[in-house]
Amino acid sequence: MSRAPRWLAVAGLVLWAGCGTQVTVAKSERSGPGESCEAKPDCAEGLACVDLTCRAEQMPAPDGDGGGGAPPVARTKSGAGESCNRRTDCDDGLLCLERTCRTDATPVPTLGPTKGSRGESCVASNDCERGMGCIGGACRERKLLVPHVAQECHRVECVEVDDCCRDFRPEDPALCMELDESCRSGVQFDCNLYASICDCNRICEDSVCVASVACSNDLDCGGSGVLRCFAGKCAQCASDVDCTGVAACVSGLCRAGCERNEQCPIFSVCEDHQCEHVGCQSDRDCYFESGSPRSRCVDHACRTPCESDIGCPLPFHGCVEGVCVFVGCESDEECRAVLGLADQSVSDPGRAVCRLPEE
Repeated sequence: MSRAPRWLAVAGLVLWAGCGTQVTVAKSERSGPGESCEAKPDCAEGLACVDLTCRAEQMPAPDGDGGGGAPPVARTKSGAGESCNRRTDCDDGLLCLERTCRTDATPVPTLGPTKGSRGESCVASNDCERGMGCIGGACRERKLLVPHVAQECHRVECVEVDDCCRDFRPEDPALCMELDESCRSGVQFDCNLYASICDCNRICEDSVCVASVACSNDLDCGGSGVLRCFAGKCAQCASDVDCTGVAACVSGLCRAGCERNEQCPIFSVCEDHQCEHVGCQSDRDCYFESGSPRSRCVDHACRTPCESDIGCPLPFHGCVEGVCVFVGCESDEECRAVLGLADQSVSDPGRAVCRLPEE
């Protein structure tokens, strides 16, 4: 008598229905010891899913001498410390937090469907309570608790004129004393040099500290030849011809300039050795910029349509009038988080300031 094919044992039993109809009932395969799992039902009988791995389950000892007692009831849900994907994977009274069934001081209702509350693990939004969605594997509110405001975050180096010179110290105080004495004796060159290296010549323009540019001749610009006087302002250049090589004159400074688009920021092109912002050119550009396939390029600016805050992929963004926008700021401290200026003692990265947009 021939043996049944091996595939028959693996696939399950073959049943024959009336009129010769063949029906195959698949036999579910569950993970054995050491194999991966997501919750207890993924493991074979007698195993528990702990840290996403099937392991031997510690069964409680039977009462009495073990004779005549009823066999233990097989558990179908994960207990405390076992893995889970959603609250329904856990025993009653447990929460699914960080994909592990845990107890919590807050009582958990056991009547009706068990949905995940804020912070509980999930796979899809219907694993969460009403009004919440599954974001990054955890239940979160669909609507932000932070209202949208008009103020914006700006990275600034200065607000007032004195901000640029408050901490100024000359690099060589002894030399400055000599130059000051020489200047008082009538040496004009030393007067110019003293003004260049011993006085703070920085002013605040557009929230950035820049060198003071007022001059009547090249000597007023320090006399070193680095800066010259162009139309009453100290600068390195007035046009590209004042710069050497491929350098371009940008806002009075000689900059190396660009030679190809790859040297420019995103959504910019290289024209005449300078990077010019042109904005997005297609919806595909916006997909790679925002990470959302719903983003669209509208008037060379990326816009992500939305129906609720949960649909906005970028941090600190919410849904306002059907478009994802920055939620705004109410304090400088909030802007430190937005701009990543948590440690402002390193290399003076500037300050975070919350203010209304400039008209």
